[in-house]
Amino acid sequence: MKILVRKKVVYDREVLFDEVWEQPVVKVAEKYGVSDVMIHKYCRKLEIPTPSPGYWRKKERGLKVQKKPKLPRYSGQTKIIGFGMFEEEITEDEIKAKNSEDKEEQVKPLRLSDELEAMCRKAVESVEIVARRKWHPVIEKHRTVFSEWAKDHRTDELAKCGEQQWEWHPYQAPLFWEQITVRTIPKFYILANAIILALESAGCHVTDDFYAVIGDDRLKFGAFETRERVPHKPVGYEKEWLKEYEGRKYEGPLIRKYDYPRTGEINFYIHKNGWYSRWRPIIVHERDFDNQKDFVAAVITELFMAVPLVRKERLEREETERKRQEEIERRICRDELIRNEKQRVLDLTEKANDFILARNIRTLVSAVESKQNLTEEEKTWIKWARDKADWIDPMIRKEDSILGKFVH
Repeated sequence: MKILVRKKVVYDREVLFDEVWEQPVVKVAEKYGVSDVMIHKYCRKLEIPTPSPGYWRKKERGLKVQKKPKLPRYSGQTKIIGFGMFEEEITEDEIKAKNSEDKEEQVKPLRLSDELEAMCRKAVESVEIVARRKWHPVIEKHRTVFSEWAKDHRTDELAKCGEQQWEWHPYQAPLFWEQITVRTIPKFYILANAIILALESAGCHVTDDFYAVIGDDRLKFGAFETRERVPHKPVGYEKEWLKEYEGRKYEGPLIRKYDYPRTGEINFYIHKNGWYSRWRPIIVHERDFDNQKDFVAAVITELFMAVPLVRKERLEREETERKRQEEIERRICRDELIRNEKQRVLDLTEKANDFILARNIRTLVSAVESKQNLTEEEKTWIKWARDKADWIDPMIRKEDSILGKFVH
């Protein structure tokens, strides 16, 4: 079997110049695993002259063609690293081995702690498949919502084709409406009820939106029904379309070739809390087990096996959030420190200005006092000016009888 492999290639300016003048660019492109357009692109980038259009056709016919020019001087980089696609032979065993390695690398299982292992063993041992008259409250609530929705939205004609409704209502439809048909939902209730009761016997619980809470971690689990591909049988309006096109030369109406009805086989999936995850959902297929008890036990085991990975991601997420909060607090403290320091500097400059102003007033008062034969009005003014200098001076800050304390 041949597959395409991406490999690194090096475009040397001198080598590429000789190649494009020795053979057509299409053949050069095959060597590098790219298209001829990409070769022309690298030639322009490396300033390599290429043959004009029709050069190789004229050469095959023996006509006169242009001579190979000299490689012009170039001050830039003479080698460029790129990538090309090449065909390689590979066996099916090698493909399976590679896929398994990728899967193991993507989801590396972690060892269960003794506590989780004991809880898992207790839950598996308590599995009991019974069609109960009294369901678990989570199942009973879902049954009520699902049945009420099915009364108004189910369409038998579309159910035959694998669909249950004409329109999709993602924010209104109950859980699993798009994944499980009405005829198979009782089977899901029996299996889900057994899973919930087994988890509760081990000290866990399940929320109304089907999150398994194991310790401090949450795992979303659910189910979907397997589909199979069968040839499409035209319905009433499609038969009328086909009759209209009988005997015509051009193609008939656009009618799908296949339907994908549900088979009644239940598959459970498990994934991390939330829509984002580093690993793909774990899927447990009913067809892989001989009886429903083993099937439910396998689902419970997979739930517990996924807990260490979810816990590891949760702790990493919490650590990242903690560091982010610490960084925010540091920034807030630093901003507050800068704000306080700026305010102190502003107060300092204001006090310095007040001190200079008070000193200038006192200098003025001394100059007035040096005059001879001062009048009573001037003496009164001198006393008033000294009081105002003491009122402005930040070292004294004498309270004024009229203006009170000095405020900027």
